[in-house]
Amino acid sequence: MKKFLLIFLILFVLISAAILVIGRKKRVTYTIPLDFTQVGQGSMLLRDKNDRVYSAVITSYQGFEKFKDLYPIELNLTGKDFKYSFYIVAFSDSSWGVEADGFKQKYASSYYYLDVADTGMDIKAKPPPEGKKYTAYAVIKVSDKVVDRNKIGHVQVREGVLNGLTKWF
Repeated sequence: MKKFLLIFLILFVLISAAILVIGRKKRVTYTIPLDFTQVGQGSMLLRDKNDRVYSAVITSYQGFEKFKDLYPIELNLTGKDFKYSFYIVAFSDSSWGVEADGFKQKYASSYYYLDVADTGMDIKAKPPPEGKKYTAYAVIKVSDKVVDRNKIGHVQVREGVLNGLTKWF
């Protein structure tokens, strides 16, 4: 009788686990488009060659001053500009010029995507100084009504390269 109960219990656990795995719905992940305004863009910003920062979220004027010390971009903001909105900067090392193309939130998370597109700008420039690289950037303004600045987590920059190659198979 004990053997029967043990076998029954093992089979019950295995069948229950199989039902849970088979019957589980696939998790749907999608993005929600959000409103934004592009307020600046530029090219040929010199950064350290090993700088891997590709987005920056600027939520206060003090933060903007610290940001400008590290990345001297052409953008004039005052403390009033941060009253009802904040700013996101996207960097691109693969294009001479970029513009913001879309701002999206990954559904039910604190992850965001800032899509930038190549503007087609072509610059003939001398190589950057040793240990430096040229970077293009785009700056967007986001209202606090759209996104709570305190709940923004990671902003991933997704690039569309204008003259990239497409291979057909």
